Amino acid sequence: MHVLDSHVVGVESIPEGSDGQLVETIRLSAAGTAGGTGLVLARLGAEVTSYGAVGDDALADTLLALLAREGVDVSGLVRKGEHQTSASVLPVRPDGARPAWHCIGANGAFTLDDLDLAALAGTDHLHLGG
Repeated sequence: MHVLDSHVVGVESIPEGSDGQLVETIRLSAAGTAGGTGLVLARLGAEVTSYGAVGDDALADTLLALLAREGVDVSGLVRKGEHQTSASVLPVRPDGARPAWHCIGANGAFTLDDLDLAALAGTDHLHLGG
């Protein structure tokens, strides 16, 4: 799975109605059982190519840019225009607890037909995230 996480740090409660609340920070990160693993492996110096599905939306543009900036080859990620990119919102409480709202999005539409199996030739290690 490839997910764009939005971390909202300093959430003490969910405001009532349409009220608002100031928080410490709001940050975006590449995440998911495939995206997050690939990012960490790239940071450790591994050559990483990631395969999966994202939408054809601004969320995908941001997620792909975050992964590529860390050295992950994102050429194996296909765009699914009929689905949004998988995303989560994590309201991080002062005690560190972080419940989540999550949308599966394009991850749920990825099939083996989207994967060029020949591209895996010569692969030393394969991590399946799901």
